[in-house]
Amino acid sequence: MPRKKRATSAGKASPKPAFPKTAADLEPAPYNPRQISPENAAALGVSMDELGDISGIVFNVRTGRLVCGHKRMDNIPGDAQVAIDVEETDDTGTVGYGHMKVAGVRWDVRFVDWPEPKEMAANLAANSPHLAGEFTLDVDQVVKSAMADLPDLSQDLRLDKLLPTERVGDTLRPMKVERPIERVWILIGLPADRYADHAEALDEIAQAEEAFFDSTIR
Repeated sequence: MPRKKRATSAGKASPKPAFPKTAADLEPAPYNPRQISPENAAALGVSMDELGDISGIVFNVRTGRLVCGHKRMDNIPGDAQVAIDVEETDDTGTVGYGHMKVAGVRWDVRFVDWPEPKEMAANLAANSPHLAGEFTLDVDQVVKSAMADLPDLSQDLRLDKLLPTERVGDTLRPMKVERPIERVWILIGLPADRYADHAEALDEIAQAEEAFFDSTIR
């Protein structure tokens, strides 16, 4: 259900927006607290090549169903009009683009023509935490900065839930991350019948001068 838009504060507007001209001009945020493994980055690349942009609202004209954007659509009124901007195709199955305007805000819609199995694969890929990467330990600094500058918005977005936590008794409390980070503890559990497959790598870790290693059989 649409909510009333909050007033935004905000700082001095740029007199002339500096729109980028090439992909190289889209500078990454230096504070971005995200990382992704090489394997998952490769899978994301496959998703981009095979499925196109599935980050927003995507509708499959063949099945007449949403592929992605279900939760976004829960916040858009059912009587919002869909305007068709362009009918064009590409190698990923796109057949057109459109948009909806809600309270002055534009929400883009991508239209695809996919068989149901591809629709399902795209739905899963769009919601896969593996393709989204994971937060680094620096997330606490970014969250605290946002909470200090925009407390109400941060609370409504539940950004505090992104802070690292630790269990104390039956409760979770924010974890204090000491900096600089000097040591990272990793708990690895392996099935007993697979231990031999990884023994050499674990041995190498155990022999490292800076490592503390404890092997426990349970």
